Amino acid sequence: MHEVGGSLKRGVAVAGNTAQDSLPKRTRVDQDEEAFSTQALRQLALLPPELQDAVIRHLPLADILVWQRVSKNFRHRIEAAALRERALCRSLGNAFPREVLTRDNYSHLLQPWLAGFSANPLGEDWPGAVFRPHVLWAAVTRTLCNTQQLTLVKQARFQLPGVRVNSARFSPSGKFLIIKVPPAWDLGRLPVHVFAWDGSRWGQGTSFAGARGVLSICFTVNEKRLAVADEKTQIHLWERLDTAHWQRTVRLTFYCQTHCARMDLLFSPDGRSLVMQGSHGWLHIWREDDQQQWPDPGQFASGFLCPIRGPVFSPDGRWLLVYSRFEQFTLFTLNREGDWLPYTSLAFREQANPARAFFRSDSQCLALLVPDSFLSLWQLQEGHWSERVVLRHPYGMAHAWFSPDGQNIVTRCSRSGALLWAQDAGGVWRPVQTLNRAAAGLSNVTEVHFDPASGWLIAADQFDPDNQGSSTGELWARDGSGQWKACPGSPLVAAHGLVVASTGQHLAWLDLRRPPADARVHDRLRLLEWKKGALMTKAQYPLLSVRPHQIAMDPFCCHLAVICSRAPVVELLRVQQASPLALPGRPDEEAAQE
Repeated sequence: MHEVGGSLKRGVAVAGNTAQDSLPKRTRVDQDEEAFSTQALRQLALLPPELQDAVIRHLPLADILVWQRVSKNFRHRIEAAALRERALCRSLGNAFPREVLTRDNYSHLLQPWLAGFSANPLGEDWPGAVFRPHVLWAAVTRTLCNTQQLTLVKQARFQLPGVRVNSARFSPSGKFLIIKVPPAWDLGRLPVHVFAWDGSRWGQGTSFAGARGVLSICFTVNEKRLAVADEKTQIHLWERLDTAHWQRTVRLTFYCQTHCARMDLLFSPDGRSLVMQGSHGWLHIWREDDQQQWPDPGQFASGFLCPIRGPVFSPDGRWLLVYSRFEQFTLFTLNREGDWLPYTSLAFREQANPARAFFRSDSQCLALLVPDSFLSLWQLQEGHWSERVVLRHPYGMAHAWFSPDGQNIVTRCSRSGALLWAQDAGGVWRPVQTLNRAAAGLSNVTEVHFDPASGWLIAADQFDPDNQGSSTGELWARDGSGQWKACPGSPLVAAHGLVVASTGQHLAWLDLRRPPADARVHDRLRLLEWKKGALMTKAQYPLLSVRPHQIAMDPFCCHLAVICSRAPVVELLRVQQASPLALPGRPDEEAAQE
């Protein structure tokens, strides 16, 4: 085992040295990777089988990705044991959707869906005595990838009261669809409507949220608990008894001096803390004690009639970041008694008003964004937060994102597209790529999407020449040396509303036509798949009766919701294996309608 580890380390050193040679970087690095991986595999074959399994189970994701290219036998071994997904789970940490990959969710939602695919690798006897989330995750990904033709089938269409849909999102398990629609008589309010999947169809309303909607709703990450807020200054907690039944357990009350038209609810990662921040300017934090009670925590002044900037928990659940009064962010932390108390206010060296804040996946770094100005990075060391570096750009910064692995940052600049930053050997952040160089007519809206394994990213700069909301997107992939390379020819021209499944293998976007256009050409919903370093179209759906502006996808790429731009209309589609009648040569409209 020591020899294998030494071989891996020597291989990494060789790859680093050859990056400076005169040969093309990607080709030379791939050759060196395969050379040291082949040698490491030979040494691994000399070990007893039990030691081989011990080594393989703990391989980092980077080695798994290389080794599956070297040996056909080893690639089969990786697939059979879901080793790639297991390594990806370790690398993602808290970001992996482990909580929603449960036996209950499998039997209710995923098993009936996967049964309709001939490529489903799971037998009737799975999972047996032990339920392994990474195996299920691998089965969902592999089923969709190994199905040559997918199709999108319309499941339901709902029309809601109001002006237009503001936002739509699926619950963590994909069983519920949450939609916000402002009523025509009060555009400041955003009542929430909930739609539920009962295993065979979608229906409006649930036991915890009637058909008329509620003020706000929030699920825990494992979807075993939820909080529902009504307009009577009350929050009700519900516990899931089984697949289809919920029980109301606790009623939380809060004091409100003024009318609360909007509200943000957020559960901590462990589901034992609940934060409420409303447009009236008060903050409430409840914490479940050891007796499963939710005592009244009092209230914190978080600003008076300030716009809601949602509270944020760190991925490890140790820190809570809240936008407070005087346009500052305040960090809360748990004391020994389990109470949330203000820890410190994040003050800059210069006068500035941050507008957005987000944690890195390891919870050790925090980024504060000052609009059109700079990005401030804070580091946690020995229990204390301190500002370490400030990233600037001549055109300012309007938005920013961490990559899932925390090794890169993308910043959006209003007048120059987006910049990709990376840390050098000395730990200094430097811009390494300019994204969307060729995009013309840039606006202030840019979408950036990362693969959960940080293997690719998509940057889409929106422009609006004919009030159609279309955009251009660039696809970038990271090679074996960690360098980002543009992927030419990706099918992302005129893409809009891009969404990504939790596995990162499947994406969906809207292909909107611009007038004047042929009346026979319709807006389309395209389902894409990441395969062998490129995106390929896997299914298309013509949107004949809906002028779309937004889509939502559940975590497993099972259901998609299409939102109409001119009326409060929602269409729900299901991803299925295409029938033999849907041949590749047939028009997309005919195949989708069947």
